Amino acid sequence: MNKKSEKNQAKYNLERGTVLVVALLVSAGMLILSMPFLTKLSGQYRVTENSFRSLAAINLAEAGLERAIWELNYGDISTWDGDDLLRTCSLPSVQAPGGRVIGDILITVASPAGDTPVVESTGQIDLSSDVFLSKTTRVVLKKEGGDLLFNVGVFAKESVTLAANLNIEGDVGVNETYPGALTIGTGTVVSGDAFCGPGGDPFVAINLNGTAQVLGQQAAAAEAKEFPPVSLPEGMNYRGEMYLQGDTVEITESGEYSSFMLETGAVVEIAGDVTLYVTGSFSLGSNTELRIAEGGHLTLYLSGSFFLDSNCAVNNSLEDPTRLVILGADSLTGTVNFNSNSPFYGAVYMPQADLVFSSNVQFHGSAIGKSLVLNSNVDLTYAEDLKNLEGLPGWNSFFIVKSWQEKRAI
Repeated sequence: MNKKSEKNQAKYNLERGTVLVVALLVSAGMLILSMPFLTKLSGQYRVTENSFRSLAAINLAEAGLERAIWELNYGDISTWDGDDLLRTCSLPSVQAPGGRVIGDILITVASPAGDTPVVESTGQIDLSSDVFLSKTTRVVLKKEGGDLLFNVGVFAKESVTLAANLNIEGDVGVNETYPGALTIGTGTVVSGDAFCGPGGDPFVAINLNGTAQVLGQQAAAAEAKEFPPVSLPEGMNYRGEMYLQGDTVEITESGEYSSFMLETGAVVEIAGDVTLYVTGSFSLGSNTELRIAEGGHLTLYLSGSFFLDSNCAVNNSLEDPTRLVILGADSLTGTVNFNSNSPFYGAVYMPQADLVFSSNVQFHGSAIGKSLVLNSNVDLTYAEDLKNLEGLPGWNSFFIVKSWQEKRAI
């Protein structure tokens, strides 16, 4: 009986040892089989981690580009380190919303004062105390908009007609390209350039009659001039009607008028920085004056009609065209007359109106409309300082992206 028990015990121990060996062999086999998977999984984790860090670096670089563009358009990039050739800005330890530090940003702007600045931004992620990952993006910007509005003496969307024997000091142009879109009468001298629309033949679209001369270049413009709509002011204090005859009134505050009419002997003096919005008729009768006082400036919005009678004066005392800007809404259409013997200093933009300057008008500034006719004995002198005026409110100059690229590490 004892021998049989010992035999059974030995058999049990042998079987148990065999199971243990088999289990070890199976485990070893499964481990061997899983090694490629674990190796692949580890590699995928490293790839994912690197991709995440690379994406974080490129996002930092993009954030730097956005910061530079914002500073150029709305801020003051002159506060950055450097000069007008190169400006730099360093943003260390940029944090996520939760306070975790992501990395650093370095921004450079070449030619920040020019029309096509170049921005480079580098995002850097620290991998260890002496190892980092960086990505650099580069954009070329171009300027569009506002300050180009009053960069010419005379310009029209459709046609410009200059009568004989005029003296035009400044550039003239038109967006159209058909024959005679810009017609210059005999004896008229344009002391500046003359442009037709892009793609046109300047010697066909610009018609020089008789002894007419263009002292600058006669060419087709590279781009058509924009004629953006005027955004009218809102929420201004309503001041009713203005009707004045034989008296003088000083205006020091902005406001909205349903009509604005001056009759014989009336004088309105603008003192301070004033904006007026006239929804109806704006009329300066004969022997009246719209005067801008020392230190004053007037922006005049019109959505109804405009009439300038003979022998009246506009901004004549200071003789500074930059102090008066007249902006016509798209609802101001038809013919707008600047009648004879009326000296005018200012900038006029009426994109849907036909501007007609009668004989003996002395116009100093910039005139832009749907069409323009300058009749006999009109003298027009462009004021270079108008180039420094901002364009329409809400349509100021701004930079947009012309090209983008990611710079590869060398």
